[in-house]
Amino acid sequence: AFLSAVRPAAAIISVGSYNTSGHPAPAALDRLRGAEASIWRTDLCGAIDVAIDEAGLQVHTARPCEPSGRALPLAATP
Repeated sequence: AFLSAVRPAAAIISVGSYNTSGHPAPAALDRLRGAEASIWRTDLCGAIDVAIDEAGLQVHTARPCEPSGRALPLAATP
């Protein structure tokens, strides 16, 4: 119900590269995909910087990276 109410365009998940806890949970990723959020993960993309300006949402990553889930209507640049 929460994701349906907020309709996120993007989800940023902070998770370590060698995480042994199984995070993020597959069910959480499925819910975010179901909400059509673009999913950015620090274990895959490195540091993630998000800026919001008159052009919209801008996502910059430390490593070349494409979000999973739906594609954002913006240029994501490393």
